[in-house]
Amino acid sequence: MNPEQIYDALVAFIQADDFAQKQALLDQHPELLTEAAQEIGKALLQQFDDEDAKQLITKHLLILQTCHEHDVNVESAFEALQQTNVGASGNSPLPNELMPLSKNSLSQTHGANQNKSLNKIPSC
Repeated sequence: MNPEQIYDALVAFIQADDFAQKQALLDQHPELLTEAAQEIGKALLQQFDDEDAKQLITKHLLILQTCHEHDVNVESAFEALQQTNVGASGNSPLPNELMPLSKNSLSQTHGANQNKSLNKIPSC
């Protein structure tokens, strides 16, 4: 799967309204459990100054990481994180500013140099 598809799946996962939708997206897109998805999420996170957006993205990256590391579903991962008080903020919708993304920057980022940041994601 290419980086822009991973990005689209990640945004959809973050925007999903409930655990059932998030789990369905994860079932459809197991690539969300890969290091590539974490890298895209971390690069996305760096583009925001807004703390609420950062918390929302961080929470979802931690949920995905927990699902992968402990082989649990989305709801169980969220509950485990809540018990440790990580990402305890509410599940607000993803800011509209996250949506426009230069797909060229994603392709370049995920190519030969995966550590390059996604410079084309607009800042808040």
